[in-house]
Amino acid sequence: MNKAGIIDAVAKSLDCSKSQADIYVNTILETVKEGVRDTGKVQLMGFGTFEARQTKAREGRNPRTGEPMMIAASTRCAFKVGKQFKEMLCAKTPEPEAVVEEAPTLEAPTLETPAPAAPAMETPTLEPAQTEVAETAEVAETEEVVEPTTSQWA
Repeated sequence: MNKAGIIDAVAKSLDCSKSQADIYVNTILETVKEGVRDTGKVQLMGFGTFEARQTKAREGRNPRTGEPMMIAASTRCAFKVGKQFKEMLCAKTPEPEAVVEEAPTLEAPTLETPAPAAPAMETPTLEPAQTEVAETAEVAETEEVVEPTTSQWA
């Protein structure tokens, strides 16, 4: 939900025009911003606390170049969820009652048929005439071992 959605919900809830709801929502948001700026803390019971927090200056790195650089001290706004809001967010659905495991029934066991074995690879054999030629030429052949490739998509 965004700001327009909140304005629509307020208009529907209060049965007023969207322009009036816009004024109400903007007034509340401006009041919260001014409160955090002036007092450092705005607490809305049941909802949460907006608080201004100081960060110290620290050394960081430029993500493009990797060079060290100083990050200046600053003030940031933090929000801490209130107890009621947190309970509402973390509300779990009721756990189903424990299911008692039933004793196994006596059914005929189903046997899975084994997958057929892959056909055996035949190794090529050299005929006697080819072996003599290879020996006389003294050619050392190196066989490349080709491993089966596995697909990423399998």
